[in-house]
Amino acid sequence: MPSFHVEVADDQILLKAAVRIPGVDGDKPPTFDAIVDTGSQITMISEHVVESIGAESIGRRGILPVSGTPLFVPTYWLSVFIPVMMENAEPNTFAAGRNLEAAQLPYEPSNYDILLGMDMLTGFHITMYGGQFILSN
Repeated sequence: MPSFHVEVADDQILLKAAVRIPGVDGDKPPTFDAIVDTGSQITMISEHVVESIGAESIGRRGILPVSGTPLFVPTYWLSVFIPVMMENAEPNTFAAGRNLEAAQLPYEPSNYDILLGMDMLTGFHITMYGGQFILSN
C-alpha cells in the first residue's frame, strides 16, 4: 500500500476517510472529513456518517470523554479507509484501512465527522515530522 501524507495545521491532523458497511459492495465508499486523535483509543463517527451510509447499531459501549462524565453510545461494525487523495491515484486506492467497531460521537463536531483513534492507527507506521503527518505500512 502507498504512503499517505498531510500537513499538520493548527495542531490538528485533518484528512478524508472513507466508510462503508463491511460486505456491502459498491462503487466508491463515501468520504468524510476526519481528524486523527492519537489520544483516543477508539474510532468514533458522527450521526451524519451513520445516516449517510445507513449503518445499524450492533450495541452500546461506555466511553469516558474529556468531561469525565461516562456516557453510553451506540456502536457500529464498519470498514474505515484512508484514501489516497492525489490526482494520479487509481480509484479506490487506500493508504490504510480496516474493519473495526466504531462508536458514535456524543456530539456533532463542526469540522469533522470521523475521529480516527488508535484502533484504526495501530498497525501502521506513523511519522510526524516537519509539520507533516505520514502514514504507511
